[in-house]
Order: sequence, then C-alpha cells, then structure tokens
Amino acid sequence: MTVNCESCKKSYRVDPARFAGKDRGKVKCPSCQAILEVDLSAGAPPSLQPAAGPLDPARVPPGSTTQRMRDAEFLSPAGKVRAGAPSLPEGRRISLAILSGPDQGKIVVVDRPKMVLGRSDSDVILADPEISRQHAVVEIYEDKYLLRDLNSTNGTFVGDRKITAEEVENHGEFRVGGSRMMLIVTTPEE
Repeated sequence: MTVNCESCKKSYRVDPARFAGKDRGKVKCPSCQAILEVDLSAGAPPSLQPAAGPLDPARVPPGSTTQRMRDAEFLSPAGKVRAGAPSLPEGRRISLAILSGPDQGKIVVVDRPKMVLGRSDSDVILADPEISRQHAVVEIYEDKYLLRDLNSTNGTFVGDRKITAEEVENHGEFRVGGSRMMLIVTTPEE
C-alpha cells in the first residue's frame, strides 16, 4: 500500500503484513526520519501521523521490521554512520583483539572494509563452537565502525544488549558467541 507522511508530505510503500493484522503500527519515515503511526483501521485511508513519542528500544524485538528500521538509522545522515560504500580510513590501523574465548590473545588486523566473523566460510575464522559459521560482520565507513549480526544462532552483543547492528567506538567491546572482542584503532605512530 502507498502511504503519505504528514510531516514531510512524501509518499512511499509500506507492506501491511509487517503489522501482523493490527489496526495501528509505528514506523520511521525514510525521508524525514520522523517516528510515525500507521492507521490501517477499516474505512480509513492509510496515512502516517506523527507518533506520540519515540519507540522504546527495550520493547523492539530483535529481527523485527521496527528493529531493521532502527538499524537503518546507522546509515542515515541523522544516524551514526553515513550511507555509502564501506572504506578503510587512511593513516589508521584497525584491529580486533580477542579478549576471551578459545582464541583469547589473538589480534586480527581488519584489512578490508567488510570482514565477516565466524566459525567457517568467513574472513576471520574463530574456534568458538558457540559462533555461527557466518556470525557477524564488521563494516568500516572511514571513521565509523559498524558491527552487524548475520542472523546468528547465539546472537551478537554490545554490553548486555543483543544487537542486529550497532556502531562500535575505538576500544569498544562486543561479544560473538562465547568470545569477547575489542575494536582497536591506531595510527602508525602508535
């Protein structure tokens, strides 16, 4: 169905199946990034109205349409990572230090803008049995570093939060399976 955003007046398509038969649902306008409420009640034309407040991240189920829309913020001007092709920054070295797990003490140099972490068929092979074959991917966007879960069985965590995509800062820690890792960014002088 086609809906119109009342905030920016732009139209776009929304799949009604994403609301699982409900009369109302919240989405983010891809144009203006406003949190909107979709009214699908019988007899009313589909429209988007500004929602009363922002979505509560604690109530957003991982892998849901809403979670994927929140993840899209990482690639928008309003988010932390800008759209565009991943690329390594000049004059910096990016590494992953494995802090715990079967490969503890190992340092992996991130030499490509996208590197898949996993048990096999991956750029970085880890001996952790709790890791999926292709568990997560680290994407580099110049000076922004995005960690994205690849629908792994045991999940990807930043702190105690299970994530689908999250920006990781320099010296930021995350966990894939039973392995805790740290992203480290250095310059040649260091």
